[in-house]
Amino acid sequence: VTALLLQYATALIMTPAARNQLTRRRATETTDTDFADAQWQLYAAQSGRWEGVWTTFDSQGIEQLAHTGCWDVSLDGDDAVHKMEVPGPDGYPRQIPVGTYTKGKLGRQTCAGAGMVSGPTLLRSGLMSTELLLRYGASRLRVAVQHAPAEANEGVEDAVPALLCFRCVVARERCDAELGAPTREVEATRWQGHEDDLPDDKDNTHFWKGRSPYSWRRDWVGESDVAIRDTLEHFELPDGLEEDESWHESTRSGEASYNLALPGGIRVQAPQIIPAAVPVPIRVAWMPNAQTLLRAEGVVTALEAVEGSDERLAPPRLVTFRADCLKDRGPKPG
Repeated sequence: VTALLLQYATALIMTPAARNQLTRRRATETTDTDFADAQWQLYAAQSGRWEGVWTTFDSQGIEQLAHTGCWDVSLDGDDAVHKMEVPGPDGYPRQIPVGTYTKGKLGRQTCAGAGMVSGPTLLRSGLMSTELLLRYGASRLRVAVQHAPAEANEGVEDAVPALLCFRCVVARERCDAELGAPTREVEATRWQGHEDDLPDDKDNTHFWKGRSPYSWRRDWVGESDVAIRDTLEHFELPDGLEEDESWHESTRSGEASYNLALPGGIRVQAPQIIPAAVPVPIRVAWMPNAQTLLRAEGVVTALEAVEGSDERLAPPRLVTFRADCLKDRGPKPG
C-alpha cells in the first residue's frame, strides 16, 4: 500500500506494470456516481453533535490553550449544515457557521473508511490547515495541523517559498455525550468502578489513559481504505504492516519533524517545513483502547506554480488520503 501511495504522491504517473498491479489489488471499480455516493455515506457517518476538548499546541509542541467546543453537522436528506460552537467572551457558546454541503459537493472534505480529511484549506488568516479525523464508535479524534508562510531572511535574493508548522489543535470528541465533553474529570467518572469491565455506556475508549511505548510495537492486522483522486480503494492487511509502514512506532520520523505523543494513545506527525511543490505526509495514529489502532495519513502539496505564470500559486491540494483500522494480533515477530 505504501509503495502504491508513493507512486501517486511523487509523480501521479503510472507505468503499465504498476497500473496492472493496481487493478488486481483494487476492491471495486468506481464511477463518479459511485464515488459521490460512497463519500456521502462516509460523511454521514461522521455527522452528529460532537462535544469535545480542544487543545492547542504551538510550533514546538507546547500546550497553549484548552477549552471545550462542539463540532455539529446536521443532515437533511442529501444536504448537510456544518457549524461549530466555541466559548464566547461572555461565557456563553458562540455559533460559527462553517458551510453547507450536498452529495457530490463536499468541498475539500474526503472520506475513507473510519477517517476523513478536511483540506488542505487556506484560512482567512493566511494559514494552511489540514484536518484529519478518526472515528471509533461514539468517540472521535480530530487533529488540525496548520502551516504559515515562511518569511525570507533579510538580504536573501530569490528565496524559495515554503511553509512552516505554526500550530496543532487536537480535539478529543464524543457524539451526543450524556456527560458532555470527554474531559479528564468526565472520563474518570465514566470509568470509575469499571477497571475490569466496560463503562455503563459500553464505550471502551479512554481519551486520557497513557499508553506504554511498547504497546505500539505490536503485530497489527486489519484493513486500509485509500482515496486517490475520484477513486476509493479497499485493501486487506492479513499479514500485518511492512516495516516502512510502521511509522506510528516512533515519535520521530525522517519525513516529519513535528511530533506529538499525547495521553490517550495519540500520536501526531507532520512536516515542520513544507517545501514548494513537494508532496508531504501529515499523519495521526490513535489507540482508543489497547487492542485497536486507527491511523490517518493525508499527503498534501502546496506552493505549486500556476502554469504560464511566474507569480501566481495554485491552491494547496490533497494528493492521497489513507485510513487504517487495525487490531492487535499479538507480539511483533522478531
